[in-house]
Order: sequence, then C-alpha cells, then structure tokens
Amino acid sequence: MRNWKQGILRLDNLMNNVPTWLIIFLLSIVNFLSFQVWPNEQNNFTIAKHFIDPSWMQDSFSLNQWHGPNYIYWTIAGWGLKYLSFTQFGFITRLVNYLLYAIPLGKLFKKLKFSNFGVLLFLQIIFLYQDFLSGEWIWGGFEGKTMAYIFIFWSILMIYESKYLSAVVLIAVATYCHVLVGGWFFLGFLLFTFIESGLSKNLLKWSLLYSSTVAPYAIYILLHLLNSQTIEHEPSADWIYVFFRNPHHAVPTLAPKFWEHNWFAVFVMSTSLYWLKKGTTEHKAQRLAASFNLIILSAIAISYIDEDGTLLKYYLFRMTTIALFFTLLALSIHLKEIFTGESVVTASIKLIKLCIILILVYQGVRINLDRNIPKDQKLAYDSFIEFAKRKTSDTSVFLFINYNDKSENIQFIVDAERERFVSFKMVPEGDEAIIEWYNRIQLRNQLQKSQRLSDDWIDKYGINYIVSKTKILDESPVFENDFYHVYAIK
Repeated sequence: MRNWKQGILRLDNLMNNVPTWLIIFLLSIVNFLSFQVWPNEQNNFTIAKHFIDPSWMQDSFSLNQWHGPNYIYWTIAGWGLKYLSFTQFGFITRLVNYLLYAIPLGKLFKKLKFSNFGVLLFLQIIFLYQDFLSGEWIWGGFEGKTMAYIFIFWSILMIYESKYLSAVVLIAVATYCHVLVGGWFFLGFLLFTFIESGLSKNLLKWSLLYSSTVAPYAIYILLHLLNSQTIEHEPSADWIYVFFRNPHHAVPTLAPKFWEHNWFAVFVMSTSLYWLKKGTTEHKAQRLAASFNLIILSAIAISYIDEDGTLLKYYLFRMTTIALFFTLLALSIHLKEIFTGESVVTASIKLIKLCIILILVYQGVRINLDRNIPKDQKLAYDSFIEFAKRKTSDTSVFLFINYNDKSENIQFIVDAERERFVSFKMVPEGDEAIIEWYNRIQLRNQLQKSQRLSDDWIDKYGINYIVSKTKILDESPVFENDFYHVYAIK
C-alpha cells in the first residue's frame, strides 16, 4: 500500500522538477499542433497573400477588402507566405504561438504555486472546452487574435504581480494585434479595477493611459468607418453579418436548444457574481472571473434586444474564453487550498488527479490525431486543382455548390489561382460588399435547390464553371471524380 503512495509522490516531485512552461508547451503541441491547415488559416492566409501582393488575383471579389483591423497580422502572414507554403507557415507560427503562450502562463502558475499535475489538469480542461458557450477559442490556428492573446497572458501575469501600468500597456499592444480581443479585455480589466478600488484615480488613470496608447489605431479605424458608405437594405449589412454569417460567435443564443445545452454554464457565470464583493489580493482570480462573466451575461441580455446586430457585430461574446479561464482558475485555487498537505489523502488525490489527466489528455490527442489523418477528399481535391490550373483560363470564375462552405475548398483561390464566385467564410468589409456577398450566397443557394443557372446570372457575374459534390445537371461534366463534378457554362 505504501509503495504506490510513495511512487505517486515521487512522480509528482519528478514532474515538478520540469519547467512549467515546457509542460504547457508540450501539452499544447499534442493537443493542437497539426500538419493540416486549419479552415480559418486557409481563409486568412489567402487574404494575407493578396494583402502583401495586391496584383495577385487583383480583380477578386472575395479578396479586395479593407485590411485595417488586422494590419499587423496581414503583414506578418503575407510576408511569411512569400517564402513558405500554407502548411509550413501554419505549422511554424502555431508552434511559436504555443511557446509564447507557455512562457507567461508558466510564470503565472508558478506564482500561484500550482503543481505541474495541477497545471496539466487545468489546461487540459481548458483545451477540450476553450470557452463557456459561443465557440470562441484561444488555442488553435494562427490568427490575429492568437497574437493578441500572447500579450493578454502577459498582462494577466502583471495583474497578479500588481504591476497595473505594465498590464495596461500590454493590453494596448494586444489591441493593436486584434482590436476586439484587446478592447474587450480592457473593459474586463476596468470592471476588475472598479471592484478593487471603486471610482478611484486608478480607474481614470488606466483609462487615459490605454486610450492615449491606442489612439492612433483608433483614429485610423474611426476615419475609415466615417468614410464608409452606409447602404439602406433589407436585411441590413449588420443583420447579415451577425445573424446570417456569424450567429455561432456573435449571437449564440439563437442556437437551437441553447438553454438546454448551456444552462449550467450560465448558472456558473451567474453564481460567480458573488465574487464581485471586495476581498483580499489572493482572490484576484475570483473578481476577474466575476468581471468577465458579467460582460458575458450582459451580452446574453443584449442578444435578445439587439434585433439588427448593431451592437452584436462587435462580438460581445469574445471574452467567453477568458471568462472560462478565470472561473476555472478561481475554482482551482479554492480546491488547492482545501486539498493541501502531505497526508495519505494527498497521495490518493494525486492518483485520482493523474487518472483524470490521462483520460482528458487521451481525448485531446485523439482529436488532434484525427485532424492530421489525410482524408480521401484531399486526393480528389488535388486532382481537381490540377484540372483547373491546366484546362481553364486564368480569368475563369467557379461557382461551388453542395459543399460545406465552412471547411471545404476554402483554399481554392490560392491553389488554383482562379476566382471563386462566392465563399461563405470570405466576407468582404463594408455595407455594399457585405450585401453583395449576401446576394451571391442567396443566388448560390437557389441554384442548389433548382439546379438551374439563369442567363442573367451568367451575363452579370461571368460564371464559367459550376462545381458540385454530386451530379446535378443533365450535361456531361468536363471533369469529375468522387467529390468533384465540374460543368462548363456555355
């Protein structure tokens, strides 16, 4: 009996001799590092390639858009893609991203006196769920927001060290990487500051510091918005973007059985508001959790009022990731305070913790391995791309139907260097472009139902080929395999 207990304690001591940042980095790799390009990366890398070289696909409807909000990301990604393939660039940037997450997080957990077993359990739960209820995430592909979260994690460390000036500067840097991640996190930080010190000078000081730091960026964005033309249309561009294109992120309460699936998450967030009361500095995680949960609960209320998407287009649920992080962190700290000591119970608890960790890590690794297994459709896709590049003209326009627009053929524009009539993931910026995008999606949906393309469409959009996952027309395809049936429009 004593041997296994001693073995568990020795294993725990051995694990604690490993640098925490290395544990976090390796855990991130086994859960998320992939040789497959993530769907969002396929979309963003394509836009970045056009951003760095506007002469490439210069007449593309999907790619010609304002890049201001993600200027830093487009510059880095566009430059990297001049020398690396999507797969190479995605792999390297994800690896770097996970490492840059691990360093501040390692320091944070060390400050909180978490054992490495505790870190493994905490992060593996975060990795499997990532957020409370809106499909947001921190660990995944390389995006502007993942760059921002590097500085957010450093700012969290500064908050715990009570270096609030440094924290605000880091939040401002995160805002330059991704305006919504940085902006919403700063709002949560202000709520936290108000809870800590009320309407004090600190609240005004941090607000002025943040505002002055991000002012050039804010003015740049504001000038663009003021010069943008507002189009009267039914439905509005805001409604299209929020309720048609991004309901899963912008308004998750629309999902069928939302309350059935998320009542417990909402209950936990609501209960955490108890932590809004003042306490000692050891309970910063509780008040941070309460601050961000208050933002999410407010977003839920707004989602039932904002019927046009005027506010929801700013991703009010963006901080569900951070809300979950702080809530779980607060609960972990509380449990750690309960289960401390070197008793027989400690060894038993460590064994239970180890078993749970192994089960959860297995789930994460299994998901990641499945992500890396090449699908049969990949070979069919490569064959189709070869046809498009060799047998069609550079100015050809392809219309895709009967595919999952969120995960299939996203990289077509890059691989074939041919224009795509419309892509669900590639939403252009500005009212006029969004409305045109919406109309194109509706036309495509009509074609999927009727399987007939009118002459008006052909004349207006210059569509040359229809590509379908299944056979749709009486005419013979000019190319086909198991997943791609290509029909020439004459």
